[in-house]
Amino acid sequence: MSSNQNNSALKEATKCKPRILVCAPSNAAVDNIILKIMESGFIDGSGMRYNPSMIRVGSGQSDAVKDVALERKINSLFTESTDIQKMQANIDKFRSDLNRCKVEIHRCQKRLIAMENAAPYALAKHYEIRCDETSFDQTGRIYFVNHKEKSTSFDIPPAPSK
Repeated sequence: MSSNQNNSALKEATKCKPRILVCAPSNAAVDNIILKIMESGFIDGSGMRYNPSMIRVGSGQSDAVKDVALERKINSLFTESTDIQKMQANIDKFRSDLNRCKVEIHRCQKRLIAMENAAPYALAKHYEIRCDETSFDQTGRIYFVNHKEKSTSFDIPPAPSK
């Protein structure tokens, strides 16, 4: 698969699949997690199994996970792309992807701050604060879900009784 195909596939996957950072106290623990994910994969929101794209960062990886090691992925990019112009195009694409990620992080931060500031007190356990992903950028409005009454409202719910 070419680099452009990989980038297109990655862009399509990021529309519906989350990105996960895994850290562990030892290299062996990280390798075990990677092996389990490689073996079992994940289930997406549609109930379909998928194997995510992974990069193993750090030294000390076992031979079983060398295929997802950062160094190997970088080396494959260099050997795959001996054409300087093609390599520059890949770098430009990665920079574009990085900028897109920065914009998305900023959008998520705005949503998080809006939800954190939505109520001046802790809500009752049956309430939840949400924002609509498609309309929040235009309206800046969050809403409250009452799971007990199975209703939603833009109005701040009453403070819980003590």
